[in-house]
Amino acid sequence: MTTLVTFGHRLTSVPDPIIETLRRNEDAHRRGPQSPPRHDFHAGDSLAVTAGPFAGLQGIFQSSCGDARVAILLDVIGRATRVVLPGSSVALA
Repeated sequence: MTTLVTFGHRLTSVPDPIIETLRRNEDAHRRGPQSPPRHDFHAGDSLAVTAGPFAGLQGIFQSSCGDARVAILLDVIGRATRVVLPGSSVALA
């Protein structure tokens, strides 16, 4: 602890859920970065978007973008559009 939480010169209480969130974040920070999940997609694979604003759409895998992201082609308004998404938000269709 470095300082007390105050509002002006008055001490303020912090709700328990916020304290628990801070503790979880601190624990995760101490453990260090976690390895992102690896994916095993190949160029041309048909993928289904399972999470995020494009959930429910299908696309074609183009390439990996680092360890945790993938580039896929989605049909957006009748046009193939390259979109980069977290690898965890897509699955083989």
